[in-house]
Amino acid sequence: MEELKNIAPTLANRSKKVHFDVPDDYFELLPHQIQERCASKQNTKKQFFTFNKSTVSIFAGIGMLVVFYFTVPSQDQKLQNVSTEEISHYISQNMEEEFDEELLMDAISSDKLNSTSKLEDYLIENEIDENLLTEELL
Repeated sequence: MEELKNIAPTLANRSKKVHFDVPDDYFELLPHQIQERCASKQNTKKQFFTFNKSTVSIFAGIGMLVVFYFTVPSQDQKLQNVSTEEISHYISQNMEEEFDEELLMDAISSDKLNSTSKLEDYLIENEIDENLLTEELL
């Protein structure tokens, strides 16, 4: 103690009284209170799913995608509503402006049609005149 007075006299002169008070029997009752709180939390009904902003936004986005998928028609569905006659009429009216003859000839001569027999079958089935087709392409 003498050494402390020599080194730090202010600290040595401080009183040794504890300035913090706790209620009587606090430490005896504390474990019991903690157990009661834990037991009451375990007895509460657990929710299967909690809703917060991120969960709601995720479900809203998925819902919008599903609605969009089923309401917006695909390109194939749009073309199903167009008859063959309408397509033929459109091609004949816009042949010079929108269709490149070289690309059409390349498509006919390439493997995209798989074989010339398919093309011949198509011409026969649709009763397309070869001479008229030749005149249009040349």
